[in-house]
This record gives sequence, C-alpha cells and structure tokens, in this order.
Amino acid sequence: MAAKISFHIQTTEAKPIAGATIRGLSTQNGDWEGRSDAQGNFDANLAPGHYTGIISAPGRVTRTIPWDLRDPGSVIVGLDPEVHPAPLTVAPAPVVSADMIDLDKAVIVNSPNVRDWAATAKITEVVISPGGASGNTRIEFTKRLGKDCWPNVIPTGWDGPLQYTVWLFLNLGGVWTGSGFIQCWQDRAGCGDSISDYPINWYYPSAWHPMTGHVIQPGEQIAYMVTAGSARGGSEAFSVAERSNVVTIHAPAGDSGSFKF
Repeated sequence: MAAKISFHIQTTEAKPIAGATIRGLSTQNGDWEGRSDAQGNFDANLAPGHYTGIISAPGRVTRTIPWDLRDPGSVIVGLDPEVHPAPLTVAPAPVVSADMIDLDKAVIVNSPNVRDWAATAKITEVVISPGGASGNTRIEFTKRLGKDCWPNVIPTGWDGPLQYTVWLFLNLGGVWTGSGFIQCWQDRAGCGDSISDYPINWYYPSAWHPMTGHVIQPGEQIAYMVTAGSARGGSEAFSVAERSNVVTIHAPAGDSGSFKF
C-alpha cells in the first residue's frame, strides 16, 4: 500500500529551495523523480521499501541519502552551497637572464654536455686583472653564496670539495666553442689567470682542439659560463645539473676590466 511522503528541501539556513530535483532509485519499486515547489516542498505516494535518494539543486552540493520509507511521513533535506575555491596561483620560476650566445649551436669540447641543464644562476660580474702570476679572472654569480648556493662535491682523487667550474667560449670561424676549465671551491678568489694566460694555462693540450693555440686579441668577443660541480674533462662530478646563463665580453686591452650584468 502506497504511503504519502512529504519532502522539504531547504538551505542549511532553513530557507526553502525551489526547483530542487528529488530522485528515488529502487530496484524493487522502480525509480521516480520530482521537483520542489516555491516553498521547497514535493509530495510523493510511494510503495514501501528501500530507496536511494538523490537531491540536487543549482548552486548546491548534491546529496545521496539512503531512505527506508515504510509509513506516511516527511523528509527534510538540507543542501550546502557549492564552494568554488580560489584558483591556485603558482609562483613563476625565478627569471634568470638569457644566454648571450646560442648554447644549442655551440661546440663543447672535453666537458659534459650541459646544454639542457637548468639555468638557475645569473652571472653578475666578470673581473679581469692583469699581472702574470697575480693575474686573475673572477666570476661572480647568484648561486655561489647564500642559502640557495650550489652544493659542494668531491671528485674522485680530490681530498677537498669543489663547488663550480668556470667555462670559456671562443668564437672560432663563427662557431662558439667552449669547455669547462677551472674548478673552484666556494671561497676561491678567482681562477688565477688573465686572458693572455688562457692559451698556456687553460686550453694548452690537444684535448681542447680547436681552441688549442688560439690567442685572444683585445676587443675580441669571448663568453663565460659557470656550472655546478666539476665539469673539467676527466674529473666530472655533479650534485645538481645546474648552470648559469652565458655572458659575453670584449677582451679588454691590458687584461684589465670589470663587466657587470
């Protein structure tokens, strides 16, 4: 025998919801569906039994409720408002200055292929000092010091840590060619060579061909980069696959100059 069930659909503040959809699913008695009126009410004559009730309304969270309806009575259902979270804002990755040469087209000799390494550091200054034994090339960059600095590594055969490697690129016949030369610990005060020393102290053996023997002239454009760990041929060791951007300078006369980026 059918029983009259009065449904009342309301907000969580007990205000009626008009136009809510009330559905009852039953394998025993069949499915039914109705809508609430302006007062949030809907009446149905239902055969006794178990129903899976699904109640929905625009802008409200749909509810699924098991009903065991046997006798005439009323069912009150409250619907929560839908919550739309604010869009997730993802902070952009830190911007590192672009390479000043096309590294993808450069030739790398006697060093690992670092073209795909993340450019997480920015070179901020290149300082060239003259003077033979007192000559120096110093590269300042954003990952040398501070809490985000590159970690140290100890290559095989070394008894102390290294942090980064200084790279040099030469433009040979229109093709940038370079390698990782000078391995540096964190507080090393530069590479210890001026530009005029590079042919005899940096790329002197045939392993660095075609750079071998090239004498850099004043005003000639050259490029520098630093990479994490040890990137000199034969002693590679890395803790992170990261590099700086590539910067270019014009070789200063007298091996003396400071270049800020």
